[in-house]
Amino acid sequence: MATPIVELPEEETRALSTGIQAQLSQLPMAISSPEDYRKAKESLPLLKRAEDRVVLFFRDIKDAAFQAHRRITAKEMESLGPIKQARQRMSTLIYGWEREQDRIRREAEQRAADEERKRREDAALAEAAAIASSSPEVAEQILMQEIAAPAPVVILPSTKVDVSGVTMRENWTFVYNGGSPGQKWKDLTDEQRKRVIALIPREYLMPDESAIGRVVKAMKSGTKIPGLQAFDAGTIAVRG
Repeated sequence: MATPIVELPEEETRALSTGIQAQLSQLPMAISSPEDYRKAKESLPLLKRAEDRVVLFFRDIKDAAFQAHRRITAKEMESLGPIKQARQRMSTLIYGWEREQDRIRREAEQRAADEERKRREDAALAEAAAIASSSPEVAEQILMQEIAAPAPVVILPSTKVDVSGVTMRENWTFVYNGGSPGQKWKDLTDEQRKRVIALIPREYLMPDESAIGRVVKAMKSGTKIPGLQAFDAGTIAVRG
């Protein structure tokens, strides 16, 4: 097992946690008196300073870990990138080839079935014609049996190659009208978005919560957006 690149100072971390837990244990669980209210409000600056102390304690450790993680991730992506690209390219080529071969095989099977049906019809017609003058009833039965017979089914062998560990399955996705495969909504032009929005049913649309939030913050109680109700959730700012 590899040695961790960044280690936490266990003794200092434990001391920090113990001190914070002791501080938290002094907080009231509910406000039922003016004294509880005063104590709760006075605790906010103390808690803010405790937060700052924790953030400061872990800041350098996190920075070191982040830088190490970023370097490792960059090296990983440098090695994985060409492999993933090659695998994706091979998968696309193989899937395209197999689908085309399936299409060719289905068309060949249909042609073979049509030829077999034509052969059977010709044989039935020839047999009926041979006995039509002497046994017209039998000749008619031969023709009726051929008409009622199920269509022939021809199954040709598949050309697919089985490889251990490799499976093929459908992977349906979608593309926006006017866009290209893999293109995200944010990458469409304004004109493309307008055309798509005009076509997509309402049940597939999602509210723009960022835009709504900006309007609510600006308009406050004067917000008038159908289907929404603005309210003041309240925020208490605390300086350490």
